Amino acid sequence: YPIFGLAMAFSGNILLLMFFDSVPLGIPAGVLLSYLMLLLLGVLIYHLRYYWRPGMEFGKPQKWSLAIGLLMIIGLVYSSDPAYGMNKVIFYFLVNFILVSFPIVLVGDDRRIEQIIGFTFILGLVLGVITTIQALQSPPYLRFQPSENVNPIWLARSLGVSFLAGIYVLTRVKSRLLRVFLLLSLIFMLYPMFRSWSRAPLIGLVLALIVFYLIQPSQPMLRKIKVSIPIALIAFIALFRSSSVLVSRLQTPLAHEASALFRVLAWLKGVEDFIHSPLLGIGTGAFTINVPFGTFKYAHNLFIELAGENGILGLIFIFAFLVGSIRFAHAGIALNYKKGDKKRVYLMTILLTMFYYALWNSLFSGNITANEGIWLASGLLFTLYLSARRQARGEEAVEP
Repeated sequence: YPIFGLAMAFSGNILLLMFFDSVPLGIPAGVLLSYLMLLLLGVLIYHLRYYWRPGMEFGKPQKWSLAIGLLMIIGLVYSSDPAYGMNKVIFYFLVNFILVSFPIVLVGDDRRIEQIIGFTFILGLVLGVITTIQALQSPPYLRFQPSENVNPIWLARSLGVSFLAGIYVLTRVKSRLLRVFLLLSLIFMLYPMFRSWSRAPLIGLVLALIVFYLIQPSQPMLRKIKVSIPIALIAFIALFRSSSVLVSRLQTPLAHEASALFRVLAWLKGVEDFIHSPLLGIGTGAFTINVPFGTFKYAHNLFIELAGENGILGLIFIFAFLVGSIRFAHAGIALNYKKGDKKRVYLMTILLTMFYYALWNSLFSGNITANEGIWLASGLLFTLYLSARRQARGEEAVEP
């Protein structure tokens, strides 16, 4: 299904990893190839079925994304590891840039964008059911890992974004019985997340739900703040009470907790690289730091990664891309709210929440190509902004 490939960027890639772990097929880079096949074929099939609509336009998110990609190409020239850097560049253009650019053809087709959210929820539900069964069978004192190559933090991130997609699906369902079923289904996403003991995705999910409420335009900000504070306290208390291991990991000093310490060391190394070469950086893919169990090839922070490898321009470009995406999102929400289009307001609100959730996670794990959810959310938000703007112009044109 054409839209299915786009939803894979939010939550489907973990299912691919688990599949190739359980059914070894001997295909080199099988996960990556399958992922690209689903994404690129989805884009191609959509073109064949619905054609490229006239008047499509690239906005600032797409232009800044292109600038980031070109800067990464330049960084290959002076990189100490151009092979790894080339892999990053290829993946960036085949996935990230397509994800932020392709949704433009969906202008005026909100139903397709809703389907992306729906598929994200379905993929997450399938993943949640499978991993819940696995987690229930694993010892409760061990950190749950569904398969050999699936890091618990990636599992938690995927389930978290699917959980947010489920919140939107709940707003669109009218049947009470179906709503009860959907609410119960969210448990299958939360339980493996808790058992993963991954701090950033769990805390990020709580923060994302608060942000989802705060960016609702239908209530005054003061009231939203008054409601958000007790909800946040209750949520964090429930989070801490639900997992003693998670609490101990949060309370352990950085110097005594390996996972946190290694990330901090990676951040410091990335900052050091930027200080030594602030104009150009050390080159795309050149970051490396040795830790006791191996080597980190990225700084585990999107901003530090681009600053360290691509210099001050990398930092400026990523800030410009993110700020531009957020501005278009809030402008679109305000415009649709003014027009009384509640459906599109909710759609943009959940996508912006998913954008913030992916951005939060990018501060703690993954390199630029492992945080592609930011680019897809940005492309979809810009598309909905264009839809609202063109609709408003059309209404003005027919006014007497």
